[in-house]
Amino acid sequence: SAVGQGTNFALRFPASRAPLTPVATARRAERPAPTGVQRTILVVEDEEVVRRVVLRLLRGAGFHVLEADGAREALRQVELFDGHIDLLMTDIVMPDMTGTELAARLHVSHPNLRVIVMSGYVEDIAMHHDVRAAGARFLNKPFSRDELLDTIRSVFEEPRLEAT
Repeated sequence: SAVGQGTNFALRFPASRAPLTPVATARRAERPAPTGVQRTILVVEDEEVVRRVVLRLLRGAGFHVLEADGAREALRQVELFDGHIDLLMTDIVMPDMTGTELAARLHVSHPNLRVIVMSGYVEDIAMHHDVRAAGARFLNKPFSRDELLDTIRSVFEEPRLEAT
């Protein structure tokens, strides 16, 4: 290798006289929404590209999705939304307040709100160790569609105490 020159690779495979057998192209079966019913998820992510991908994945899985580019917008969305929000999915680091602070504020008026906190920074796991203590689930970015849906599925399967 040389800077600006690139790298060459040579791959050599052993020859075979056996007839070629086509490999079935097994397409991964589409997974239904984790509970089989429509749920509403509020996605709060300040990076537009990441937010758009998450929205597409969730809508493709059959969820009703609200979106916000930050905590202040999320609080407005919750105030304006005339329905039940089942899950808050928020980034940890955002300009106006952290995801854990947002979750704490929303728990005042929505005590049964389930929470997934996302981050791509390893430091955030240590810095916000209270994520799990607050009853939230942590999802490390980047994540696959299956990791996202499996995390959501497990959050909805956890028993919840009804607030009184």
